[in-house]
Amino acid sequence: MEISLATALLVVATALFLLALSARLAVEPIYKLLSVALLAALGLLNAASHAALKKPPVDFLPFESRLTAQIAKVDQHFDSCTIRLRQVELHGGANLELSSLSLVLDRAPCPPVGALIESEARLVPPHVATLPGRAPRRDMLRMRGEFGRAYADQILIVDATPRLGFLDNLGVAIERARQSIHRAFVEYRARRSGDLGVIITEALLTGARGEIPDHVWDTARAAGISHVLAISGLHIGIVGFGFFALFRAVVLRVAPYWSQCFALKKLAAALAIPVALSYTLIAGYAPPTQRAFIMAGIILLAVLLDRRAISFRNVAVAAIVITILSPEVVLTAGFQLSFA
Repeated sequence: MEISLATALLVVATALFLLALSARLAVEPIYKLLSVALLAALGLLNAASHAALKKPPVDFLPFESRLTAQIAKVDQHFDSCTIRLRQVELHGGANLELSSLSLVLDRAPCPPVGALIESEARLVPPHVATLPGRAPRRDMLRMRGEFGRAYADQILIVDATPRLGFLDNLGVAIERARQSIHRAFVEYRARRSGDLGVIITEALLTGARGEIPDHVWDTARAAGISHVLAISGLHIGIVGFGFFALFRAVVLRVAPYWSQCFALKKLAAALAIPVALSYTLIAGYAPPTQRAFIMAGIILLAVLLDRRAISFRNVAVAAIVITILSPEVVLTAGFQLSFA
């Protein structure tokens, strides 16, 4: 059931009115209860506003069409590429408006990020299976901007370096850095005869898990450690808090007089935040990685503000920030396991 923006606004206005009335009457139990209700209503309004800003789901049968688009992200597999496209324009086949698509290209190496491409492709709608609790997966995909998938044998690069805005250029620069790291790992792996350790190292560094063999996944699942191969809070914590502890230890060992000139703990926390952010961006900034960085960032920010770093209040703040940015994540297993 979708909640319209007008309905959400009405719920928030009602909660505000009742909250003000209870504060006027000085009824503390009701005031606390209505405060919680107001937070829930604001969450509902946030979700409704996100849904209103997204394009509605598009139902279509598989068809073939020529398309032009810009490459936003690339994931390399053994002999294929999964390419995230934006600014998609279709030329023939169906009169649809699909702002973004995932294109599966059956060849390697992958094209450069940011390039404008043209291709003859077969388009299929997104998978519409339901999640636990019968939450429609299609709506979740729509909230994330995924409207379908395309399959192609080849593409034509129309412009490899188009002019872009600042934020687009920043995103392209990050993705090209990931591609450069991938090429470096490929060259090193070629010299090491496909060393499995190099493949796993790349997956943990850039989040590119497409080249991890199936038998490794099967072994990891059987051992109950498959989550180690997916970048999450464990890895963000190792990078962020590891740098925090290492920086303090090295400074105290090499230049102990710094501890008398600076608040060393705060300096380490201030430097650990951009380090964790850099790793998050290079790792592909997937939703679980974003969630982990927000939680780690709030803990480090608490250190900077002389607040208690590990507390349920910080966990609650992290949950609020995450749901404000992406309200659809409350339906995912990762969010529920982190905060339930």
